[in-house]
Amino acid sequence: MMQSEKDYFLLLLDKYLQNTLSVDEQNKLESLLAAHPEYQALFAMLNSKEPAMVDVDAAYQKQLSKINESDQPKTINLWNRYLKIAASIVLVGLLSYFAIYQFGRSSEQIYKAANGSKEFVKLADGTEVWLNGGSSLAVSTDFNAEDRRVTLIGEGYFHVAKDAARPFYVQTQQAQIKVLGTSFNVRSYPEEEQTETILVEGKVELSAAGTEQAYVMAPGDKIAVLSQARLKAQAGADQGRIENQGNLAIVFSNKELGKIDQAKEIQWRSNKLAFDNEPMPLVFSKLEKWYNITIKSNNKLLNQSRFSGYFDDVPIEDVLKMLKETGNIQQYSKTGQTYIIE
Repeated sequence: MMQSEKDYFLLLLDKYLQNTLSVDEQNKLESLLAAHPEYQALFAMLNSKEPAMVDVDAAYQKQLSKINESDQPKTINLWNRYLKIAASIVLVGLLSYFAIYQFGRSSEQIYKAANGSKEFVKLADGTEVWLNGGSSLAVSTDFNAEDRRVTLIGEGYFHVAKDAARPFYVQTQQAQIKVLGTSFNVRSYPEEEQTETILVEGKVELSAAGTEQAYVMAPGDKIAVLSQARLKAQAGADQGRIENQGNLAIVFSNKELGKIDQAKEIQWRSNKLAFDNEPMPLVFSKLEKWYNITIKSNNKLLNQSRFSGYFDDVPIEDVLKMLKETGNIQQYSKTGQTYIIE
């Protein structure tokens, strides 16, 4: 019995799916597709890389009705086979669609600044972010859809584009900051066990992680959210007003920062390093990220002391020399990129 055109098309389709078509067979398949819209519909469903939002049963019945009922049963069965394959592909496509566009909403773009470096990032909404050394910023793929959310590890200075319809949120380990359009600095390195926020201009709302209490900040305000362990380690320092929130503490600076103070706090963007009565463990942490080094100190008395100083793009040896002159450290040794402080 002579092979029907439909049988031949199915044969070519089979070989196409197995990637075994010759050049001549490829040309014949294209000719059949051009001449028969019903072939095109089946081929499109089988070949589609995008999920087709169609009624599978309706598509199956529609294509089946176009087959000549006078054909041999074998042909009908072959069509049934391929239409069912197409239907299953559509269903798989739909599942893929939901996996990518629903569950995939949590995928993120990560921006990083290595220790000893800084990075500038401009987000899709026009917001500008400067990342300090050892920092990372995670931006959701659906950023700027209904709202604007980022997650910060480390230190970043934000100049947020104004958009009243889509608030901007910065999430850290200890806090969440809600913004409408403003400039502010956030420092939140995991090993420091605190999130410190300084508002330069505009207005933000800050809340501790896991709480609903929001604190509205005005320009010049400085608020730190820290663990109770960190708070205890800093006992005795003039920290300002303190509110306890479970295992976290909210520390409000005891003075509003003037423009000069703000400049000192955020001048890391200009390669200037400043310390304002900061505990030595925090000083060491900043130096490690600034110079891409490791500092080790087992001196408990030293770790309880504080330091104030200002450095304008100087080598680490100059900083350590200043620490010796002020009596904060006695001696230090170096092995590779590791400094041992005594």
